[in-house]
Amino acid sequence: MKHYFVCYTRDFGNTYDLCYTEDGSTPEGYERITRKEAEKNARAEARRRKDNPNFAYYAPEYITPYFPGDDDGEKAEDAKNDALTSRWKWTINGRIIVKK
Repeated sequence: MKHYFVCYTRDFGNTYDLCYTEDGSTPEGYERITRKEAEKNARAEARRRKDNPNFAYYAPEYITPYFPGDDDGEKAEDAKNDALTSRWKWTINGRIIVKK
């Protein structure tokens, strides 16, 4: 069962990070939210990128798995890029990036 998390990085409402875990662990600094809330936040960022790019690109438009020790988000970014190009072992299910 997936557990979804958000981490607000600054004092603004549009600066956050979204992730999920499958083992039930809670990443440090994140708070648990529902899947519905996580998807709503990802869709809101996708809308901002389309309609108002000046206030966009501070949050992810996809929910990625949590990779422990990935402080700069490089592994999550690689998973997103692989899913968008239909390569390797990642795919997109709605706004969530999952393993094939």
